[in-house]
Amino acid sequence: MTAEQIAARYTVGEQRLLDYSRRGNLAMMRRPDGVVLFDADDVASFFRPRGGAVQGMAVLGASRLGVAQPAPIADPAPQGAREARRRALRAAAPPAPALRRLAATG
Repeated sequence: MTAEQIAARYTVGEQRLLDYSRRGNLAMMRRPDGVVLFDADDVASFFRPRGGAVQGMAVLGASRLGVAQPAPIADPAPQGAREARRRALRAAAPPAPALRRLAATG
């Protein structure tokens, strides 16, 4: 497929296709008339089709506008002994000393 055909079908432009091929990620073939051809199967593995559903990609999260979020939990989960000791030590520790600005030497 030519870069124009791929750009019409997938969400990618000619420059990005050339960048991928320069890095060795995408095979390309240059014809004697100067037209650059790319393998359609390789392109499909890197770029999603225009206006189509994404296949083979995982969704990390989703957000919806206008949907009420559940109220935060007022009581945190019960603490284990290690967490209770860590919090007690932090609460009893004296505050950290203020940082002093060092005089410039020169």
